[in-house]
Amino acid sequence: QGERIGSVELAVGEDGKILGIRYKFIEDVGAYPRPPEPGALFRVFSVLNGAYDVRAIEADFTVVLTNRLPTGLNRGYGGPQFYFALETAVDKAAEELGLDPFEFRLRNLIKEFPKALAGEQFYETPTGGLYPRQDYAAVLRALEPEYRRLKASKRPGLGVGLAVVVEPSGTNLGYVDLAVEPEKRRYPHSGSGEYVTIWVDPAGYIGVRVNSTNEGLGHETALAEVVAGELGVDPEAVRVEYKVDTAHLWGLASGSYSSRFAPVVASAAILAARRLVEKLTPLAAWLLKAEAVRYEGGAFVDAGDPKRRLELRRLASAVQWDPGSLPEGLTADLSATVYFQPPTVKAPSGDFVNSSATYSIQAHLAVVEVDPDTCQIKVVKYAVAHDAGRIIKRELLDGQLYGSIILGVNMALNEELKYSEDGTPLTTLFDAYESYTLGDVVGLEVDLIHFETPAKFLPSGAHGAGEGPVMGAPAAIANAVADAIDKRIAELPIKPWKLCT
Repeated sequence: QGERIGSVELAVGEDGKILGIRYKFIEDVGAYPRPPEPGALFRVFSVLNGAYDVRAIEADFTVVLTNRLPTGLNRGYGGPQFYFALETAVDKAAEELGLDPFEFRLRNLIKEFPKALAGEQFYETPTGGLYPRQDYAAVLRALEPEYRRLKASKRPGLGVGLAVVVEPSGTNLGYVDLAVEPEKRRYPHSGSGEYVTIWVDPAGYIGVRVNSTNEGLGHETALAEVVAGELGVDPEAVRVEYKVDTAHLWGLASGSYSSRFAPVVASAAILAARRLVEKLTPLAAWLLKAEAVRYEGGAFVDAGDPKRRLELRRLASAVQWDPGSLPEGLTADLSATVYFQPPTVKAPSGDFVNSSATYSIQAHLAVVEVDPDTCQIKVVKYAVAHDAGRIIKRELLDGQLYGSIILGVNMALNEELKYSEDGTPLTTLFDAYESYTLGDVVGLEVDLIHFETPAKFLPSGAHGAGEGPVMGAPAAIANAVADAIDKRIAELPIKPWKLCT
């Protein structure tokens, strides 16, 4: 993610409602645009109104080539710098209007979701995004007691900051088409889906294969539990293969990025499990010599005599033992493959695109202390209230949120790639990059507040959650520092020497 300069203008009515937003960004992508650049500008295209009910948006994006290294993707791709610009502007507008930042945000949050699609209600943004229905106000209000307590007991050097973000997840790869004029787009695309294959082996174990990557995020554990829950079997009986092998079935959108696991991959696995059951139902009826069967608790049950049951593992064993006895029309193929493409993902149309499969609300509260003599900044508390839809596995979700918060704090206060005027990299060691270690976050108080509104249009019911904190933390911390020193922050990272000069 390269260096960006720009401005944000808000048009606000006398009633404190935001009427329009104007963006002007200039993005440095280095010596040449490395794919998917200039995607950092366009991944967030569908959320240019943020969490606010704003119908007028103007965006002027310029990409420049310089003598620096080409830029690439990082966690939250495009989000941290965008929400830093928007949410610090929201705080500035509240200040100029004499309104409390919390109340100003609450007044402008999206409340109605009038568009119906795939069994869900959505809010369609001015740029084409489709936000599924969630209670944005309830999520923000979850932070209100602590926000009020801290503001009431405020002391010199203590700052409290807010940020509200809508986290996109399950990228629509077609958003990069927006970098090309509509009339010049020869091959519109909308990649977002994933293949998942499920099978039953002769020993009765359930195999699950995802031709994708996993960087230690616990996807195998979560997917085993998701499939086990769908099939009514012990998770220990589910074996997940989660690795890239292009000799097997794969898609252009395959990979681990943009928080796509929960909304896309898990949904594909659930549909594959259901299709497997459908495929095995005639086999079970033949083996049980039943007119009709139903599947429950890991076994097929004779609908006419529920005492007669055939466990999934015994079905697999019987079919594999004597496949030659199967009548015409039945197969010993005990596998099912599903490709799931979210119904919300389509190719761009003109300057409109739904740039992600889904979106979820997050509200952030940052508390900082600024030393009056050295201007050193210490983040003492961070809270996130969010609604990621159905929570697949709480421990993994919490771990994602903790890590993303720390990365966001790093972006706000530390991480920076410096260059000389001739393009020579000056940040060549991790010491110079100044990334937090575990010792730097000891004593940091973190609160996570979970809401759970399952998404009706996704089989998994889940949105992504692991990138929202890194998107909101730079803005929330900047607003907290501004509150502490009574001076707006317009540049990242926030270095002590900048505050003291």
